[in-house]
Amino acid sequence: MPTLRPGDRFPNVTLATVGGPVELEERWRDGPLIVAFMRHFGCPFCREQLIQMTRAWDDIRSAGAGAVAIFQYRAESTRNFCHHRKIPFDCLGDPAKQAYDAVGSAAASDGSTSARRR
Repeated sequence: MPTLRPGDRFPNVTLATVGGPVELEERWRDGPLIVAFMRHFGCPFCREQLIQMTRAWDDIRSAGAGAVAIFQYRAESTRNFCHHRKIPFDCLGDPAKQAYDAVGSAAASDGSTSARRR
């Protein structure tokens, strides 16, 4: 799939939570949604992004927006990682990397991601 470009409709994908599957589309029905793609649990850049988004959470919510973080892991390990760090927004599992593929991000087996160029 080609890389997602500004103005493109964000693709609807189904992601995993411990409560069952969630369609990403359900999350942006009530307003804008920040979608953060994470590389792996040990990524220092991803951890910093989660810290910054957590600090900004009240401002994000007061602006009428929401946020989700998408990880390349199963729902339970993703939930445990985010719960342990007190992340206030949903962390969704994408072990099949459907969301990464849908936006044109190549997810490597080592957990790194990079934008696909075509």
